[in-house]
Amino acid sequence: MANYQERRVNQILVITAPPGYLTSITHPSHKDFFERLQALQRTPITFILNLEHVQHLGSEALDELVATLSAYRAAGKRIFVCCATPRIQISFLIIRITLLLNVYPTEEEAIAVALATTHDEERRR
Repeated sequence: MANYQERRVNQILVITAPPGYLTSITHPSHKDFFERLQALQRTPITFILNLEHVQHLGSEALDELVATLSAYRAAGKRIFVCCATPRIQISFLIIRITLLLNVYPTEEEAIAVALATTHDEERRR
């Protein structure tokens, strides 16, 4: 059973990460979430990762997130992140992940930017 939430807003997939401390990618309560992130690396889907309920990202979880971001960027795809707590934002600054992505304060803002970006990319094709 998935411990994260997933929904579509037009062509954008919004994934709300499981609550609490995300540490080990093999921990039974987080495994489904990290497997889903890995699976998304093989799809053309633009997605938003909502971290509103995450209190802490451990080093293994951060490594997996960076791997997902890197794979997505290498494939020319985009990930949008929103609702990160101040503690997680500091972690992002320390590991310089903010050079790869923008963290939006609200899900609504991330959706608006993702939809506008996707629409602009489609018009250019």
